[in-house]
Amino acid sequence: MIDIDDLRTHLGRWAEREESRVIARRLALALAEAHLAAGHDVVVPQYVGRSDFIDQLAAVAERHGASFVEVVLLVEPEVSIDRFGLRRADLAAQGVRHPEADVDEAAIGEVVDDAIRRLADVYGARPTAHAVRAHDDVETTYRALLAAIDEQPH
Repeated sequence: MIDIDDLRTHLGRWAEREESRVIARRLALALAEAHLAAGHDVVVPQYVGRSDFIDQLAAVAERHGASFVEVVLLVEPEVSIDRFGLRRADLAAQGVRHPEADVDEAAIGEVVDDAIRRLADVYGARPTAHAVRAHDDVETTYRALLAAIDEQPH
């Protein structure tokens, strides 16, 4: 699993340098390349609101003859807002510095709504992406995710 936010937060002075976002994505591509070359699967569990990065991930998979499965987890906006707040609080309680900490408490709803709109635009332009409802319990969502992956021709 490659967590791009985790890569980013391990870069020196990441919070002060906007280019840390691009560097983290480049690192993720390099890690995916190396892992696929070694014959392993790669999962990138990330909000990706950029088609160009998705295309780069797909190209890495193609270079290694790996299947590329794109899945979008969908929930109602209020569920997403609640989960954002819970994750942020959990990271803060652990003392983990994370990009979510930069979002003002009063702006969380607006930020999440904007992210959902951008994701809908990207998802709408990607006909091969699978949609999975993620408002159920973790086990049900996981089974739906596995089913979406299994639908992909290998």
